[in-house]
Amino acid sequence: MDSKGQLDTYTELDTIFRVCDNKNISSDNDIQDLYTYIGNGLSYMAMTNYPSNSSFLEPMPAWPVNVGC
Repeated sequence: MDSKGQLDTYTELDTIFRVCDNKNISSDNDIQDLYTYIGNGLSYMAMTNYPSNSSFLEPMPAWPVNVGC
């Protein structure tokens, strides 16, 4: 992929995942960090998928997997 195509991909990921303006994706390492961040969030939602609110790590709504999907 040429550098313009790579920059377009980074910009597209910024838009899709609503990355903060001061933390734009600009390298393959940033993509790996985003992947890890999303994976951690999904794991946390799965661990706390209860029918009532929970807050032992961070406040979560009831059935957070349903809310996230």
